[in-house]
Amino acid sequence: MILPQIIFSSCLMGEKVRHDGQHKLCSFITDYLEEYVKPVSICPEIGCGMSVPRPPIQVAHGAMGLRLRQVEDERVDYSLDMERFVSKTTESYRQISGMVMKAQSPSCGIHDTPIVNEKNRSVQYGSGYFVRLMRERHPYMALM
Repeated sequence: MILPQIIFSSCLMGEKVRHDGQHKLCSFITDYLEEYVKPVSICPEIGCGMSVPRPPIQVAHGAMGLRLRQVEDERVDYSLDMERFVSKTTESYRQISGMVMKAQSPSCGIHDTPIVNEKNRSVQYGSGYFVRLMRERHPYMALM
């Protein structure tokens, strides 16, 4: 039987990859879904070169559009690194059917990631940087 290939946020699969070195295990994924899909565990932050632990990041809207940057030091920008990681991911996993991602994450949130303005004030909610870039390449991919 051919199982659909699904990307899961690594932290939801129990991997300690979050900025604070913790995970957000979702036992429904590990105990139930893995039987019905071919899981692909991805942490976009690790994939684009960030460490564990690491300083928190955010999606910011500025003069250059949306950017992925550190909260503490706005000069540290991961946007280009994330774009490269998305390119690598789409080349490596050509049969992806969907993604199950961590809510409110600056990389993985689907609709609920805070987006800040130049004064670090949350002005809207949208997709995390990784999800936004993946959606641009695969507009019909299922997201949860």
